[in-house]
Amino acid sequence: MKERFSGFEGDQKHREGEEGARILHELERSGEYVFHGSPDGEIAEFEPRQMTTRVDGNDLEDGIGIATTPRADLAIFHALTKGRGEGDTGFGTKDDGSIQMKASQAVLDATKGHTAYVYVFLKSAFAPRYGDDQEMERRSEFNQKPVQVVAVTDRDLPTGINIIP
Repeated sequence: MKERFSGFEGDQKHREGEEGARILHELERSGEYVFHGSPDGEIAEFEPRQMTTRVDGNDLEDGIGIATTPRADLAIFHALTKGRGEGDTGFGTKDDGSIQMKASQAVLDATKGHTAYVYVFLKSAFAPRYGDDQEMERRSEFNQKPVQVVAVTDRDLPTGINIIP
């Protein structure tokens, strides 16, 4: 169950404004953090959940845990596009290791004027999904509290998102 909060304490900060991507990229460059994007900005503690992966239009169970990524742009994209508008979204990596994101125009249009949130966690609390430290996904099977929450808007979306017709 999600625990709600009225404000973070200590080192945890809820940041607002257009500089969300800048803050997250700075944290990413440190190599010490992983990220989880959500439209919900009031999660004080994450609990492991049943995860799913979409294959050929079907949602398949994909383990229990908390999913994060060391790539800030993926978390920003997920936070802003999840549950918005009509159409699909997707992401992955290209052969050269760069990130590929795609969304319908309706989903991208629906992000305008909305704020979403990227939760920042210590990387050391999450293991690479398949054991390779260069992976796009890291997971934890244990409850985790974020060390920071960064607000993002459509102005923080990464460039180069492919439009799904």
